[in-house]
Amino acid sequence: METLKGIPASPGIYIGKAFLYLEEKINITRYKVEPDRIKNELERLDKAFEDARNDLENLKVVNSGIMTSGESFLVDTHIMMLSDPDFRSKIDKYLKKYKVNAEAAVFTSIKEYIGELSLSSNTYAKERISDFRDIARRVLGKLTSRCLRNLTSLNEECVVVSRDILPSDAIVMDKTKVKGIVLEAGGRTSHTAIIARAFGIPAVLGVPDILQKANRDCTIIVDGYGGNVVIDPDKATIEAYIENIEKNHEIAQSLRRYIQKVAQTDDGRRVFIKANIEFPEEIENVEALGTDGVGLFRSEFLLMQNEYQKDEEKQFAVYKKLLERANGQSVTVRTLDIGGDKMLADHGDNSERNPLLGWRGIRYSLTEQDLFICQLRALYRASVYGSLKIMFPMIATMEELEEALKIAAQVRSSLMEEGYKINEDVPVGMMMEVPSAVLAADAFAEKVAFFSIGSNDLIQYTMAMDRGNERVAYLYQPFNPAILRLLKMVIDAGKKRDISVSVCGEIAADPLSAIVLLGMGIDELSMSSQSISVIKKVIRNVLYTEAKETVAEIMDMDNGTKIYNYLRTKYNDRFGIYL
Repeated sequence: METLKGIPASPGIYIGKAFLYLEEKINITRYKVEPDRIKNELERLDKAFEDARNDLENLKVVNSGIMTSGESFLVDTHIMMLSDPDFRSKIDKYLKKYKVNAEAAVFTSIKEYIGELSLSSNTYAKERISDFRDIARRVLGKLTSRCLRNLTSLNEECVVVSRDILPSDAIVMDKTKVKGIVLEAGGRTSHTAIIARAFGIPAVLGVPDILQKANRDCTIIVDGYGGNVVIDPDKATIEAYIENIEKNHEIAQSLRRYIQKVAQTDDGRRVFIKANIEFPEEIENVEALGTDGVGLFRSEFLLMQNEYQKDEEKQFAVYKKLLERANGQSVTVRTLDIGGDKMLADHGDNSERNPLLGWRGIRYSLTEQDLFICQLRALYRASVYGSLKIMFPMIATMEELEEALKIAAQVRSSLMEEGYKINEDVPVGMMMEVPSAVLAADAFAEKVAFFSIGSNDLIQYTMAMDRGNERVAYLYQPFNPAILRLLKMVIDAGKKRDISVSVCGEIAADPLSAIVLLGMGIDELSMSSQSISVIKKVIRNVLYTEAKETVAEIMDMDNGTKIYNYLRTKYNDRFGIYL
């Protein structure tokens, strides 16, 4: 028996046989072509790219109605990449410069591009390597007339073990047979992780040497909660995990009765529970989970598609549909939060030395004002179709906020002058994720309608740690006294000015953090749909007065570990869930 540690990318536990999915290599022969044959090689490239695009278009048609919004987004991303003239021109230039065959031009050009991405400190950029490998495999398959194998025809339920699963593999894999995923590559924001979570498949990624350790058909345990992978477990370990599976099932069943209940304590404190979503279609799922609206719509996942970036009409149609589907519940749209761990295709210089501290969030929007104004116009035009709230990300200074508010006011005036009907009273708020903003929260509260605390970045910036760097992961401490004081500072400033304060980061979905935030007087918690019923149960089973007393007790402690242990001891047996 051997236990390996990786990144818990999709929750759940599965015990079963390993299916080793080894990378299929396409052997490429490089050879020189005569100048008069260059045109022929370029025509071969044209056909290969066109056929690859057609395959992806057909994939969408064949899977229409069963493909998730996330999967559809991935396919659209690859179609966009295959249609990107800049991407294609690099391959063409290489072919013409070195006078080589089309296969060699594709293979070498993309290999060089992947090499550049692998050296980046940007987590998102690194995780896009699989997209380029996927595109290369698809185009090379066309050039060499190879039919590439995939995960569509599996004989039995299994745990897929591989170095990486390319996005197209993840989309077409038989989700009824794939019950667990273990990869050497990838992280929580990789395409495989997104799809695994969408289908409830336990996944642990970034597991070193898994292909050397695991054998075909060996028994393997995938623990998507703790990030553990157990190879050839002994009887006692299997029995312990089976017990955990049964407990998790019982917990899931018991939580179902909280879906349609409000999150209100017995002594009358109501907390609004909202959903974080990335794709408009997700609102249909979260509605059934009894949410109080959408606390965070991450618009960058829409605008990362070139066709939407500067197309006001297309954006308007999406926002209109989103608001209509919300059936009157509020929807908070975060304006383009690009940079750091997310990039637009034409973002420009992606080689910033510290991208998480660089040109991102509102800084990007205030520089690229055409994109910002286009998005604001689409949002305000859609505002008459529901209850819209607009939120600016990464505000660090009052000057940034005032400039963003000025542009928003100009957009409203322009639309009214043009004869558009808009809601003039759309609440405009800001993310509280930069310590400089938190320390001036009382001043910012005079300017906006609401605060939303982005706890992931607030912890990252306060603790001076890159949350994508496993070497400093221990510094991600939600209960560190400094973090607790900053949270309370924002909530107190909101109360003083009578504006709502929400949390949309990871701590909103953590039961112990939710109790602390309740005690501090939080108004809203926004989270992924899987956590909603858990947090509702927690809030309905603790008194507001008790939560306030708990906060008073921990605010005098000087050690995050002590605070966490104190909270666990106090509440561990209260809710019948794992804390």
